[in-house]
Parts: sequence; C-alpha cells; structure tokens
Amino acid sequence: MINLTSLRKWGIVGLAIVQIWLLFVIIKYPYIGVHVKEQDHAWVVSRFATTEQFDMRKLRIGDHIIRINGHVPEAHMPVKKWHKLEQANSVVVARGGEVLTVRLDQNERHPLYDFMPIITEMVLFTIGWLLLKRRDGSTAGKMLACLFFMMGLIYLCYGASLRGDVLSYWLMFTGLMLIPVMFLHYVYLYIKEKASLVLSTKYIKGLYTFIFTCSIVKWVYMVSDRTYIAYKFDNVFTYFFFVLIAIVNVLFMFRLYFKYRHERTYFTSALTLISFCVGIAFMPIVSLSFVPNIFSGLPLVSPLISGWFGIMFMMGLAWLTTFYGLHDISVIMKRVLTIGLIAVVPSAIIMGWDAIVFGDQESMIVQIFTFLFILFIVTTFMFTIEYSCGKLEEVLFPRKTKLDQSLKRIASRLGYIQHREDWNEEVLRVIVDTLTCNAAAIVRKDRHGAIDIIMEGEMEADLLKRQLLKGNFQHPYVFWFDINLEVENRYYIVIERRSSKAELNREEKQWMEHVLTYLSISLNHIYRARVLQSQLTDLQYHHSNRNDTIEQSMVSLLFDMQEKNRGLVAQSIQQKAMKPLHEMAIMMEETKALEDVEQVQAGMEHIQRNLEDVSLYMQHLNSGLRPTLIQTVGLQHALRSWIEGEFAEKMPVVQMEIGSAELLEAQSQDWKRHVFRMAQELLHNGKRHAYASLLQLSFKQVDDNWELVYVDDGVGFAAKLAMEPNDSAHGLMQLRNRVQLLDGTIEALCTDGNGSKIQIRLPMVKSTEISTYTIGG
Repeated sequence: MINLTSLRKWGIVGLAIVQIWLLFVIIKYPYIGVHVKEQDHAWVVSRFATTEQFDMRKLRIGDHIIRINGHVPEAHMPVKKWHKLEQANSVVVARGGEVLTVRLDQNERHPLYDFMPIITEMVLFTIGWLLLKRRDGSTAGKMLACLFFMMGLIYLCYGASLRGDVLSYWLMFTGLMLIPVMFLHYVYLYIKEKASLVLSTKYIKGLYTFIFTCSIVKWVYMVSDRTYIAYKFDNVFTYFFFVLIAIVNVLFMFRLYFKYRHERTYFTSALTLISFCVGIAFMPIVSLSFVPNIFSGLPLVSPLISGWFGIMFMMGLAWLTTFYGLHDISVIMKRVLTIGLIAVVPSAIIMGWDAIVFGDQESMIVQIFTFLFILFIVTTFMFTIEYSCGKLEEVLFPRKTKLDQSLKRIASRLGYIQHREDWNEEVLRVIVDTLTCNAAAIVRKDRHGAIDIIMEGEMEADLLKRQLLKGNFQHPYVFWFDINLEVENRYYIVIERRSSKAELNREEKQWMEHVLTYLSISLNHIYRARVLQSQLTDLQYHHSNRNDTIEQSMVSLLFDMQEKNRGLVAQSIQQKAMKPLHEMAIMMEETKALEDVEQVQAGMEHIQRNLEDVSLYMQHLNSGLRPTLIQTVGLQHALRSWIEGEFAEKMPVVQMEIGSAELLEAQSQDWKRHVFRMAQELLHNGKRHAYASLLQLSFKQVDDNWELVYVDDGVGFAAKLAMEPNDSAHGLMQLRNRVQLLDGTIEALCTDGNGSKIQIRLPMVKSTEISTYTIGG
C-alpha cells in the first residue's frame, strides 16, 4: 500500500530539485532568441524571435553558422533538437565572404524572458500556498491550489524552454495539457461541495490517463537525437488539446446552467458568471498565442504576456469561490462587471491621450494589451477603493476619523445616561474637545417658559436666555441646534466657538446631525422610562392598599417556604451525593484503563470508601427529612442520631441535655415530631448563621411545662426577629408557628454580637430526670 505522506514528501523534494535546475538554466544562459535551419548541409540563421535580437546580437538572417562554442553546429544540443541558437557563449558565422565571431554572453538580461517567469511563478506559488493554508481544507480548494502550482511551474518551464532545456519542454507540454483538465476537475469538486451535485468523473479520469500516456511518449522522443519533427507536431498537438478542453470547460458549465436553470437560482446564476469569467480568462492566451501558433507556428503575443490576463481572472475566481458562497458570487460578479463597464471610460481616455502623444510608435497589439491592462488596474482600484479607504482612513481623512471616533464615544455612553445632569460629562465635554469649542450647553425650555441650562465651559447664560425668549438664534459665534423630541419641552444644543473659523464646516455639521439624532433617541428613552416608572409607582401604591384575604396570604407563604426548602435539599444532594457520584464514575473509567493490579485495587478501595460516605449521607438526609426513628427508638435517640450525622466535624461542638426520657417519650408522635423539628431548626441556624463554636440544647421540666433552651456563643441577632413576624427569617417563623401550634411560648434573650439564647416552654406535667450528652467536644 502506498504511503501518501511519504509520497507527498518525495514529491516536494522532487519539485524542489526541478525548481533548482530550472532556475539554474534561466540564470546561467541569457535568452538569445535566434532560430536556425539546415540549408544545403549547412546551418543558417532563419529568423529572430523579436526585432530586438536583430540589433542586439549583431547577427543577420542568412548568416552561415560555422562554430558554436568552438564546436560544429551539429554537436550543439539546442540546434540539433529545436533548431534554436541557445546556450551559446560565442558563435562564428560566415557573411559575404567574411568570417565573424559574435559574443552572445555579454548582453544585458531581457526583463520579459529572464525575470517575468521567475516573478510569475513566485506569485502563483504564493497564492497556491495561501489556498492550502485555509482552515476549511476543502477538496476543491486543494485542487485550486494545485492548479496555481501547476501554472507557476509552467511559467518557469517556459522560461527555461526558451533556452532549449529538454526537461523544461517536457514539463511545460505536459503541464499545458493538464491545466484545462485540472480546472474541469476543480469545477466538478466545487459543484459537489457548494451545490451538493455529484457528477460522474469517469471522463476526467480518462483524460488524466491519456495525458499520462502522452507524457511518456513526449519524454521518449525528446531524449532521442532527432526530435525536431516530433517537436513541431507535439507543439501543435499540445496547443490544440489545451484549446479543445478549454472549450469543453465552458460548454460543460453552460450545459449545467440549462439543465438546472429552473431549479437552483443561486447555483445557475453563479455558474453563468463563472463560465463567463473563465471564458475571458482563456480567451487572450488561446486567441493571441495558441491558435496563431497552431496555424503559423508563431504567436501574435508572447504567452508570458497573454497568460497574465488568465492569471488575473483566475485569481479573481479563486477569491470569489474561496471566500464567498454561491448566493454571494452573482452579486459580487455583477458589481465587478458594472465597475468594469464604468472603468472603460477612463481607460479609453488614457489610451486616447497615449495615441495623441506617441502616435504610431506602438503596434495595435501593444495598444490593445495596454488598454486591457489599464482597464484591469482601474477596475481593481475602483472595486477595492472602499476597503482601501477604510484601512487608510486615519491617514487620508484624519479629521473625519476623529469625528467618527467621538461619535462612537457619545453613542456608547448614552446607553448609561439616566438623567439629564449626566450629559455634562458624557456628551458636552466630548463636543467641546471634538469641535474645539470654547463652551457647549444643553438648554431646556419647558411648557411654562422656564429655562434650564447645563453647561460645559464658560458661556453667557443671560445671552442664551435672551436669544431663546426672543426666538433669535443668529449670532456670529454662538450656534443653536434643535433636538427633535416627542415631549412637550424643547431641548437645544448650543455651541460657542470664538475663532476666525467659527462657522462649522460641512463635515462638522453632518457630525452634529448624527449627535442630535443620538441625543433625541436618548432623551425620548429617558422620558419614556420616567413615565413607566411613575406608572409602576402608582401600581405598587394601589396594590399595597388592597387587603388580601388570610387564605391567600397563607397559601402564598406556604408555597414560598416549600420552594425554599426544596431548593436547600436539592443543593445539599447536589454537593454531597451527585457530585461525588460523578467523580466516582470518572475514577471508575480511569481505573479500568490501569494495568497495574495494585493501582486497580487501590482505586477500587477509594471508590468503595466514597460510596460508603455517600450512603451514610443519604441515610442521614432521609432521617432528617422523615425521622422514622422517633417511632422505633424514640425522640431522644432520633435526635442524637441526627446530631451525629449533621455535626460530624469538630466545629461547632454540640452539647445536649435531656431530662426524664420516659416522660418525653410518652408524648404523642405529632408532639415529638414538632419538638424534633424545633431542635433541628435551632441547631441548623446556629451552624449556618451564628458562626458559633459551641451549641447547647437542653430539655427539662420546669413546673408544669417542658422547657427547651438553646444557647450559642455566636454573633447573635436582634431579639425582635424571634418575637415578631418577619418574612426574611423563614426558619424563625416556622419555629414560632410550631410553638404556637403546641400552645407554647417563645422568648429570645439575645443581642447582636453577644451570642443567642432562645427559651421555649411547652405544656407538660412530668417529673424531671437530667442526663447529659455531648457531641464533638
């Protein structure tokens, strides 16, 4: 089985080696651009790639080549394989009976043929790398990245093939056949991901197989001695295949459009625009480079130039399909096309001026490409001007930036203003700092004519009152702005600016309009809030005067106490039972993964101890909620059992004294249950709220009554809470109600900070025997 990771690593290494070799060929050998042909068993100069070579190389068409680098022409590889005079340092030619030696290694580099391939490859590789680094990692995105990598490799190979390198020819021809097929494959994957349409890829697999076979044939003939005839055929065949598959791409997308035009609106509109974009991208290189090369053997425009138009459109397509969804592409493309049509006007004006100034110095082809390039630059600039201005706004428009930042500060602070008095610091000070004013004020005139002024800075209040009463707001350095409100009072913002440029400019007036809008909204909200607050106060007053029935009050109180007790029980179960059980479940899973027997045994013992603790807690909770021990072992033992579970910690210490257990147990079950709950409530409050270190509880018979006395050394509380109704102390309320239910009395003898003492007397006629029981001391 093939290891894809290793294959990918070896592929990267191979690509790096190819890159190094191609760069070496381009850097070492300057482009000469001289074509030769065999005539009468001799090699002669047949043509030049451009007119620049004719002047620069000092060669003439028809020159007989005698020696190349000191060897016969037949021994020079580029001449033998491609009929090109490349990789030559010097050449000896015969012309009109003279023998001339021409040096070809001392000429300057040509920007188009020496630097353009390298720069273009760097740009395309960077785009491909950025596409691969995207987080979504879609298959279509990876295919698009590979497409850009292949385009970059072809550009570099074209630069090396101009110098007669065999490897570069093979890679370039194979890559040119792959480009349209890879793009078709990308369209398949993109449609599958974005539109959830699964299309058959058997034709694409067949094309890949065909290209692989052709690449083997290409390599075989290129490494042979005589390759020129096969090269000429392969040159035409490769360009023809590229044009054919490019046309198939466009037709395929139009076919999908007509098939789904009534079903998928976003998909079909986006597909139409993408096919239009692809058609424009392929058109320059196909019509100006490949098709002329097929019929005449020479391109009208170098593929290095015409290919850049395809690259620019492909970059735009990659940007659209990668960063936008199907429903966004149609909108963006329509915007681009609209801007492009508008950009035709300035581009035509620039070209017209160029034609007037330079006349016929440039050919028609050069003028067309110049116009298209200017059109592309102007369209790109107009499309990105909004984003660029947003990023450079602070540098280009510093005043506007300051005004926007101040407006944001005011807008953010208005949300916290509840009273007009807060405007001085939150609004007026910002206005003074932003507009460089001497002072600013908020003026209010109520329906009775009273005037109220909130001011920041020094301003003549009498002048403002006179202007407002007269209705004359014209002044050379005092400016009035009316705040439009939905209330009877009138509000104004007044600015005083004593300077040579007192009048506000257009940007500042627009800024003030925004501020007035925000202030209007804020004041309306404050007014409405006050109206609602007034209505709420009236409603509360009306509700407080209504006499509720005793039954309603009792039901409401019972429900509140019930919900509070349920919440306390649920919180206790969550902390003491549910949380430990959850931790034990996690520990059980960790123990299962252990391999050491001793560690497993230790883990199970720890889980067993925790389960025992949870079980004891649940037993204690059950006895507290439903004290069945009162019936089985009596009130005294039930209370002691509950104390042992509730006060297991060392602090606080609980001391309990019980007199005459037999008389105590002779009481009814309901009476004992009420007494049990009283003791629970007293000790529970002492533990949670009194912060005491010692709790004392005693039962003894005094005269004809049972006396229950509770004492602690805690923080104490106001005695009134135990004697009078208080909704904030539900526990004491329940305690008082139970005492009253048993015809008893309760008395609190305590003050804040000096401990607590609560004495309860219940009717009882029994003798007294005192026994002492201490917990936790």
